[in-house]
Amino acid sequence: MKKENDIIKWLRQKDFVMVNPNLGAGSFGKTVLLKDPQLDDMLFVAKKYEPEKITDKKQFFKNFVDEIKILLKLSHRNIVRIYNWLLLEDSCTGFIVMEYIDGYDLRKYFKKYDPKYVLVSLDNIFVQLIEGFQHIEKNSIIHRDIKEDNILITKDGIVKIIDFGIGKIIEKAEPITHDTLSGKINRNMVDIHPEEEFLGVYTSQTDMFYLAELFTRLLHDSQKEQFFSYFPILEKMKKRNPQDRYNNFSEIQEAITRRDFSMLKITGDDKETYQKFAISLWEILSQFNSEPVFCCEPSKFLKSLDDVLNNNILEDTLQKNNDLLSCIIESGYNFKPKHAVSVDVVKIFRNWFCTLDAKTQNLVLKNIQYKLSRAEVKHELGNDIPF
Repeated sequence: MKKENDIIKWLRQKDFVMVNPNLGAGSFGKTVLLKDPQLDDMLFVAKKYEPEKITDKKQFFKNFVDEIKILLKLSHRNIVRIYNWLLLEDSCTGFIVMEYIDGYDLRKYFKKYDPKYVLVSLDNIFVQLIEGFQHIEKNSIIHRDIKEDNILITKDGIVKIIDFGIGKIIEKAEPITHDTLSGKINRNMVDIHPEEEFLGVYTSQTDMFYLAELFTRLLHDSQKEQFFSYFPILEKMKKRNPQDRYNNFSEIQEAITRRDFSMLKITGDDKETYQKFAISLWEILSQFNSEPVFCCEPSKFLKSLDDVLNNNILEDTLQKNNDLLSCIIESGYNFKPKHAVSVDVVKIFRNWFCTLDAKTQNLVLKNIQYKLSRAEVKHELGNDIPF
């Protein structure tokens, strides 16, 4: 039995097979594509920190370590996942093993975009980006390197925010001061700049500005403005004065929801059906055990609802409240097992949900998620396996 402060030594090293030794390269190192023969040749990306200039090594090695810390703090479907890392402090180098994303960068996606042949709209891409950056902001992190190369779209239409190499964890008590990396951030492609940049200050609102600037520029360059409908929100995000922008990404998400609902034709019966179902979910949820992760696919959500109804076909109230919450929540949570949930409420909602178009279904899911996300998050420590 290992004791506190004992050193844990792994039994063997982990071996991969090189697939592409030149997946990408930059001033801070290179990335390669690997596969794991023990996991059915599953693909991974390994990022090696190895700056071109020797004088940069110590200066930016801390940022490489910070990137690992940042990725470990973030768990969201719109943010690249980290699987492993290795730090060689003596030589100021190291590796990160991450999720492989098979898809396109944001510029290429805009360029090839045709609403007849793509899975997700430009509106949906924008909403996913706001959700990803809301999660980043919620964890007191700023990205500081928002450009088309650092936003990828998978072939399934999922946005992935990558490359936190110059990202920063903001301490809550830390005052807003001069940003030491403000001069290192590449802004050659940017058409306009926020006021705070000239003061050497960078905050989450600056991430907001550069995200809006990037999206606006790509819409214009690709001549795809006619396929986007959130221009008023975009314009407010990129106001030069931060006081004229949204205060945070949560406000943007609220603005999107209000705007989308105002465009919907919903009856009083529709609203009652939704509210009874959403309130039932809220009443049986106690708390989250980690940052909440939600089901974002209407078809998957609907199939789970069907399973719940099939398992309660002869019941008046649900036998297991956990089954209903698991239809929408994919992370850890606690629930109230004795609170009665009407089977008819679930059935009526399910039948109504099936009549909605895909865009409205996504909107309904987002509203449920927003309601449930207000529940308290209490992190629970896991088991000490395997030690």
